[in-house]
Amino acid sequence: MRKLISICTLFFVFQLGASAQQNEFFDDIFLERVWLSITNSNGIYNETLIAFKPDATLDVDTAYDAEKLIGSEILSLYTKIGNGNYAIQALPSLTFDMNVTVGINSNMSGPLTFALQEELNFSPGAQLIIEDSKTGIFHNLRNEQSFTFDFDYQMDTLRFIAHFKPAPDFSALTGTCLLNDGGITIVNPSDTPWNVTIFDVDSNILVNSTQVDSILQLNQFVAGFYFISFRNEFDAEYDVAIEIETALPVELQFSASSNIINLPNATIDFTAIMSGAEQIIWDFGDGTIDTAQTQVSHTYNAPGIYTVTAIAGTPGCEQFDSEVITVNDVISSVESLKKVASYIINGNIFFTFNQNFQPEVLEMFDISGRLLYTETINSSQQHIEIDGSSINNQLIFIRFISKTGEFVSNYFCN
Repeated sequence: MRKLISICTLFFVFQLGASAQQNEFFDDIFLERVWLSITNSNGIYNETLIAFKPDATLDVDTAYDAEKLIGSEILSLYTKIGNGNYAIQALPSLTFDMNVTVGINSNMSGPLTFALQEELNFSPGAQLIIEDSKTGIFHNLRNEQSFTFDFDYQMDTLRFIAHFKPAPDFSALTGTCLLNDGGITIVNPSDTPWNVTIFDVDSNILVNSTQVDSILQLNQFVAGFYFISFRNEFDAEYDVAIEIETALPVELQFSASSNIINLPNATIDFTAIMSGAEQIIWDFGDGTIDTAQTQVSHTYNAPGIYTVTAIAGTPGCEQFDSEVITVNDVISSVESLKKVASYIINGNIFFTFNQNFQPEVLEMFDISGRLLYTETINSSQQHIEIDGSSINNQLIFIRFISKTGEFVSNYFCN
């Protein structure tokens, strides 16, 4: 409970009842406020109030500021706005440096104690520095809440200046699935530089005494907790903890029901398994894009080799997987070029190649174009035998592929 000594302060409190804005000023429980006081060796005490309100200005705000009624009291403390003396002064929100001249009236010289009597909602990182213009000494009232000095009542009336400096601002940049691209941003709205040191939870120094004049952006932090230590020339100390979060790693893998398929019924089923992702996008390689579920089917209408790509992820974090799909054309009869001689014995098919045609691959299809069998042919082979016991009573097509062309023929096995 603060004590009220001078009768002028009592008159002042009575006067506040006439203003609805002044009532709001006192009723706002979230308002940043500081009370400065002065006390002499006889215990005579006086105080002044400074508060920070978003709609206040650096000039006189009649809705909030209240003049100090200075009479014949022994001791008075007030702030100056122009030529006026104020017991209550409202300032804008503390987002930039502000200086306030502090006045002291006394009817005698002698030792006085200047103090930060009380603070309410004042940011822990904000600074209140009292400059003694007579001695050149700066007193940080957030570190030591009072100091004593010798006062000359004829010379020292406007000896002190209160410097209010805003707290530094800091924020964490959430990392992505890369796990080491989190960041810390530090903004210094004051003209007084901060020296910043950052530690991890094991007390390892990651950033050592780096000066921040305005903005400092630090990157390549993994997820976790960090501690930031702020220090400045006024011996201000401000220590905070910050957490950098990260997105979960995205994992993706998919499979196809077949990697080789033949027209006309070229439909393939795809199944994806993913984690840490919010969505999946399918690119089937033929110009078709689908934002379907993890299971999807796609039909190809033209032969070719297609790269199917699945993309899964969250904003800023993606994972890819791909498969190559071969779609073969419908096998049809072609004109025999007499490159291969063939005959069937006991259900087996024998092929002999002439000297101008050396195939590298043999492919066998049924009448629907379904691939039944494939074999690689060595360059030294002049003939090849296929067991036809499993293909009785059906029409088949044989395709030989060489570097210079193809040869296709049909056979009926019985």
